Amino acid sequence: MSAESDAIHGTVQEYVSAVNSGDLQQWLGTLTDDVVLLPPDQPRIDGKDAVRLWAKDNFFDRFQMMLTHSFDELDVVGPMAFVHGRFALPLTPKSAGSSTQMTGKFIYLLRREADGSWRLARVIWNYDMAASHP
Repeated sequence: MSAESDAIHGTVQEYVSAVNSGDLQQWLGTLTDDVVLLPPDQPRIDGKDAVRLWAKDNFFDRFQMMLTHSFDELDVVGPMAFVHGRFALPLTPKSAGSSTQMTGKFIYLLRREADGSWRLARVIWNYDMAASHP
C-alpha cells in the first residue's frame, strides 16, 4: 500500500472505531466541515453541524453499534479518494428492544485537507434490505 492509502485506511478505521465506541466527537473528527451525508431513503444532510444532530438522534443516542466493513476498491486521484465496499452494522437499542443486523454497501469520498490529513467529505450508503428501525 502507498502512504496515501495507509492514511485513508487509518481515517476510515478511526471512523469505525468512533462508531463502535459511541464517540460522536471522535466520529465527527473524521469528517470535513462541509461533509454531505446521503443516507438511504432520506434527504441529504449538509455540513458538520447538521450531520452531528442527525447522527446523534438516529444512531449515537439510540444504539450500541458494532460496525465492520471491507473495501472493494480504493482509488486516489490527487487530493480526492474514492472508496466503496460492504458493511455490517448490528444495532442494539440502548433502551428496550431487540437488535437489528443491517448490512449494505457504502461509498466514501475523502479529501486531503491542508494539513495533509484525509477526511470523509461525502458518505453514501444503502442497505441490502429495507431498514427496520425507525
